[in-house]
Amino acid sequence: MIECNAIPNNRDEIPTPESAGFHPHLRGIAHKIPNMDMEADILLLIGRDAPPLHKVHESRNGPRDAPWAQRLDLGWVVIGNACLNGAHRPSEIATFKTHLLDNGRPSFMEPCPSLLYVKN
Repeated sequence: MIECNAIPNNRDEIPTPESAGFHPHLRGIAHKIPNMDMEADILLLIGRDAPPLHKVHESRNGPRDAPWAQRLDLGWVVIGNACLNGAHRPSEIATFKTHLLDNGRPSFMEPCPSLLYVKN
């Protein structure tokens, strides 16, 4: 075990059951993704020194550039950018700053660097 004082604490990239459910190929496992706990401390970084924890037992793949899921010993994990229709939805709005989306429309949502369009 190696101690590290600089474990990333960025919740913006943690997928939620809701974001997984928007992708048809991940809907079947969306209920297995835990809800985000905003009060939980991020204290553990699993490295390459624990290979059994990284072993993939099952996977769900989708279209090119879509996120995918892998079932590991610790549960399901979603990998890749899960933004929808080219924007990340903020949890709160505290400014009047607007962004210009790919379609030219102004929005308070930040444009996503890799676009994914979801069609029903």
